Amino acid sequence: MEREMTYQGSCHCGDVEVCIALSQPAPETDVAACQCSFCRRHGAGTVTDSRGRAEITSKAGTRMSSYRFGLATAEFLLCARCGVYIGAVIDIEDKSYATINVVGLAVPAFAAHKPKAVSYDGEDVEARILRRRNLWIPAVVATEPGRIISPT
Repeated sequence: MEREMTYQGSCHCGDVEVCIALSQPAPETDVAACQCSFCRRHGAGTVTDSRGRAEITSKAGTRMSSYRFGLATAEFLLCARCGVYIGAVIDIEDKSYATINVVGLAVPAFAAHKPKAVSYDGEDVEARILRRRNLWIPAVVATEPGRIISPT
């Protein structure tokens, strides 16, 4: 990655932390407001960057819960303590990819962004997986430092 911009955020209680490294600065990075009922109810604003990387860590052990809905192609991660929507993670060919909720995680560099409405209603399973593999951030999810988990 030529110029890596690193950003950090956490859930409301601080048990789940996220570090994202993006290939461009926050002002040049789009924030999406998915129009599905889950994202709308959580007020989500998410970022993706196929050239970036993300690490999602729970300081308190297994303090994340997950939820699948719709086409059930990804795990939507929430802090089990405060309920903040962290992001969504998908495993494809032994690699994890994520979209990160910079609004829910209160990532300061994105505070002034107005998320752009997007809809993925027309996608079938194959199209959804392909989009996520091509656009989402390569990710590592850990229930605690040193203990890696994968979505199921």
